[in-house]
Amino acid sequence: MSSIYAFSFLFSALYLLTMASAATFDIQNKCSYVVWAAAVPVGGGKQLNPGELWQINVASGTTQARIWARTNCQFDASGRVLSYTMSSISVFSFLFSALYLLNMASAATFDIRNNCPYVVWAAAVPVGGGRRLNSGETWQINVASGTTQARIWARTNCQFDASGRGSCQTGDCQGLLECKAYGSPPNTLAEFALGQFANQDFIDISNIDGFNVPMEFRSNSPGCSRVIKRTADIVGQCPNELKVPGGCNGPCPVFKTEEHCCNSGNCGPTNFSRFFKERCPDAYSYPKDDPTSLFTCPTGTNYKVIFCP
Repeated sequence: MSSIYAFSFLFSALYLLTMASAATFDIQNKCSYVVWAAAVPVGGGKQLNPGELWQINVASGTTQARIWARTNCQFDASGRVLSYTMSSISVFSFLFSALYLLNMASAATFDIRNNCPYVVWAAAVPVGGGRRLNSGETWQINVASGTTQARIWARTNCQFDASGRGSCQTGDCQGLLECKAYGSPPNTLAEFALGQFANQDFIDISNIDGFNVPMEFRSNSPGCSRVIKRTADIVGQCPNELKVPGGCNGPCPVFKTEEHCCNSGNCGPTNFSRFFKERCPDAYSYPKDDPTSLFTCPTGTNYKVIFCP
C-alpha cells in the first residue's frame, strides 16, 4: 500500500489475488470535511464523511481509470449535481499512476508447473490462492514487489466440492481450494520475499514443515541463474518418527519442542534436521539454517516453481 501524506484524501490500492482477478481499492476520506469520491469507469461516486471508507472492485484489464475527490457538492434527490468545486489533485493522480506503473514494472511472474505423473493442487499465499494442476499443466501468477512471507506448495490427494471446500492428505489449507492461509505439514515449501533490502528478492526452499512433493525453485530471468532443487527420496527414506501418510513430517510439527522449533531463536541442527540437510543441502532444515539455504535475485526477476522436476 502506498500513502501520499501530502494529501488528506488518502487512497490505498491492495492487490488481493492475481493479475487474472479483480483488484480491491479502499478509498478513505481522512479530511476534516465531507468529500464526494468519484471513480470511473468502475464505481461511480459516493459521499464520504470524515473517516468513512468506500471499497470498489476493479476487474483486471481495466484501463484509463481515475479516482478523485469532489468538494462543496450539492445534489438533488435524483443524484444530479447542483454545484461543486473540482478538487485539484493532478499531482496526486500523477503520483499514483507513477507508483502503480513502477509497482507493476517490478512485479514478478511465477510459472507453477506440475511435472508429477499425478494431480496436485497447487497453493500460493498471500497471492494466488490455489488451483488444481493435472500432470503437465502450468499456472501463472503475478506477485507485486514488496510481497513478503509468501509461500507456494503442492497439496496431494485432495477432494473438493463444487463450492471449493474439502480436504487434502498433505498441505491442506483449512479445507479450501483457494488457500487463504498456510498449509498443514508436511509440505515442501517455496518461500520468497520480493523487493527487499538493496532491491533484492529473497528465495528459498524449506523442509522445516516437512516434505511431500519434490520441488524446483528457480529464476526464469537472465539476470539471475539461481536454481534450488529437491529431488531426493525423502518420503521413502523418512525416519519412522516423522512418517505420515503421503509425506515426511518436519521435527518441529511432530515434537513441538524448543530444540526443534527454535522459538527463542537459539538452536542448532538435530539428528532429524540433518536427515533433511544431507539429502537437500541447499534447503532449510531448521529455522537457523540461513547461511546455506537463503538466496537472492535482483528485484524484477521472474521465477519457476516445478513440482517433480
